[in-house]
Amino acid sequence: MLRLHDRIQTRWDAEPSVARITTNSKRPEATKEHEALLTQGLVSDLPQGFRAYLSVGKEQEQTLEPAVQFPPLIRLPSSLGYLSDGDIVRVDPRLGEITVLYRRNSPCNAMLVTERCNNDCIMCSQPPRNVDDSFLVKTWLEAIPLMDPSTTELVITGGEPSDMSHK
Repeated sequence: MLRLHDRIQTRWDAEPSVARITTNSKRPEATKEHEALLTQGLVSDLPQGFRAYLSVGKEQEQTLEPAVQFPPLIRLPSSLGYLSDGDIVRVDPRLGEITVLYRRNSPCNAMLVTERCNNDCIMCSQPPRNVDDSFLVKTWLEAIPLMDPSTTELVITGGEPSDMSHK
């Protein structure tokens, strides 16, 4: 089973962001701001303009201060070494977390839009939680335009997003 969430060592003070992964360092400027460049090992001269820089490989992580390079180079944990072009991730730099939102080559992608629900359906595998998960809507609104247009199926799941009586 693939992990879809893990910790990253690099942290900095910034809002969470969503990015589509690319291995093409020569992407048009207009798309770079929504993409994370995935590199093998460490790169001394990263092209400017990408939302994030992700490194895979066995080399030691390079420590970069955000003031020196922003955003910093993020060393992916080996559990996420499967990430490839077209996948979409959410990076939360304050918590030091990365979450896989969408896998371009997967026939089965799902969007969890809320964990709040008061229906208590007996067959539900996602028990309701009384948490502020309003960030999920913003996350998906950023992620959807980055998804491959040839995606044939996308499951929308999680509670009853239209049932707001529990607020």
